[in-house]
Amino acid sequence: MDATIQLRPITLEDGPALRALAARSPDAGRIPVAAVYHVDPVRLHRALEPDTAGVAAVTAGGPDAGALVGAGFVRFGERRLAGRWLPAAELHSLVVDPAYRRRGIGGRLVDWRLAAARERVGPEGVIFTRVQAGNAASLALARRWATHRPIPLLP
Repeated sequence: MDATIQLRPITLEDGPALRALAARSPDAGRIPVAAVYHVDPVRLHRALEPDTAGVAAVTAGGPDAGALVGAGFVRFGERRLAGRWLPAAELHSLVVDPAYRRRGIGGRLVDWRLAAARERVGPEGVIFTRVQAGNAASLALARRWATHRPIPLLP
């Protein structure tokens, strides 16, 4: 765990930094994909998904104190499972700056979102995510908490 990184709720002021972070941080899946936002991403998530929460990973000291180096969101709603509608939370849009990867930041962002999700959806709720094939780091994080194995959408 990197003690020089702090987690906090994402704010509207994080929009420009998140836009830059997403553009320079393609995921490590089979097809490297980086989100390119043409609008403020925090405002976009809140407009499209008002029932969402986000977490920011920021540097705690040094010359780049306060720099956004990671983020992730969780959206809330309902999902039908085994014929029943259940409260649900989807963990999505996890991003960590390539220069800060392999320091446990992704895991801390996942843990923050899992705690927020479980508190909100309760013990009967469903928590899920989607991970691109080949993204070994994200698949490893999902295996840490998921009770069901990921189902590949593409071979």
